[in-house]
Amino acid sequence: HDEKAEYLDELGIYFLSRYEHLGHVADLTQALKFQNKAIRLLPDGHIDRLRIIANRSSSLMHRFNSTKDTTYLDRAISAGEEIAALTLDNDTAKPGRLSSLGRSYLARFKHLHDQADAAHAIALHEKAIALLLDKHSEKPSYLDSLGNAFFARFEKIGDDKDAEHAITSLEDAVALTPDGNATKPLYFRN
Repeated sequence: HDEKAEYLDELGIYFLSRYEHLGHVADLTQALKFQNKAIRLLPDGHIDRLRIIANRSSSLMHRFNSTKDTTYLDRAISAGEEIAALTLDNDTAKPGRLSSLGRSYLARFKHLHDQADAAHAIALHEKAIALLLDKHSEKPSYLDSLGNAFFARFEKIGDDKDAEHAITSLEDAVALTPDGNATKPLYFRN
């Protein structure tokens, strides 16, 4: 079953990649079909199960972005919650999984305007950042995501503290990004 699950997940990844390149929604349907089959083959606690659930969560987010059907967003968040809960804090994948879940909550906040979703997004990004050393190459990106979450909440609610936190997060991202890094100019766009 392990090998078959791996092949099914790989098929899902290929269909998701083709969707990202060509934009055919049918490819997302196929990606989700294969990822769901792969997950059903693996027992709870299997080493590959969380990775495959994470891949499915990504497909669900793409499906939400293409349809705006919150059912897919809710399913992506549910999967992300499962992944975050089962990933140990010392696992190198934990910050990325928390940040991904934070982006999902932010998407739901932008869509439904529920302040609890913004609070979840911010808390998840903060936890992801706390797990990283300043010298970690991805930390500026996580700070950018945190700044985006604060700024989105500021735009909807108007609390000046959120604007200040957004600015501070992006200033920290800029400060941690070495001069000459290709991503540094992107932080100035915000």
